[in-house]
Amino acid sequence: MPIYEYLCHNCGEMLEKLQKMSDDALTTCPSCQQETLKKQVSAAGFRL
Repeated sequence: MPIYEYLCHNCGEMLEKLQKMSDDALTTCPSCQQETLKKQVSAAGFRL
């Protein structure tokens, strides 16, 4: 399961969440309770 990074555009809170690829993206910030979380593009932690 990948780790997704999220950023709240209301309070600036950053968080990481271990989720299945089929899970819906998070939208509610755990800090300010606003629907302003956005999934961030981040580098993959995968190497061969």
